[in-house]
Amino acid sequence: MCIAWEPIYKELQAKIEACQKNCVGEQLKIECCFQACYDKWNELQLLVCQRGFTSAEEEIEFFKTIKPKFTGSLEYYTLRYQAELFKPAEDTASAVDFWAHEHARLRRFIETNQDFYTYYKEGRADLDSLYFLRINTTGATGPRPQVFGDQLISLCDGLVSTLQALEKYTVFIKKFVKEKL
Repeated sequence: MCIAWEPIYKELQAKIEACQKNCVGEQLKIECCFQACYDKWNELQLLVCQRGFTSAEEEIEFFKTIKPKFTGSLEYYTLRYQAELFKPAEDTASAVDFWAHEHARLRRFIETNQDFYTYYKEGRADLDSLYFLRINTTGATGPRPQVFGDQLISLCDGLVSTLQALEKYTVFIKKFVKEKL
């Protein structure tokens, strides 16, 4: 990939680490992390829009691998923020139900998107040109990320982003439940 995304991603990771270290309170940490993700995604998006892609392979790599690193993080912090706002008190029975329902999000996603999930997890590439080239988005009705703009969209990059966010969210939930409930 000729687009210099690695330095932007390293800056993002450093900003997330700083948010976790320097912010007081879970909500402020989440907001800070979300803002860092949003800013770095916009920086990358601008770079890609200015430069474009030099090949179909580069475009596929961007939508399959690179974009989800940024947008998946945005989705993850959105999930964390919603949970922070709506979670019941930790010592109630409704907290157990709430976190069980949140934990099931990944399972529900996998069930709804089983074919794509299997394709992606098996590391297949035979349908990449269908799933990750923008030319195939005309008339598409699949899920679209809510907060990431509409300039850089392929048919399935939103699914990869959501999957990565839900996997990370599930890890968070397991740790949270173990420590708090």
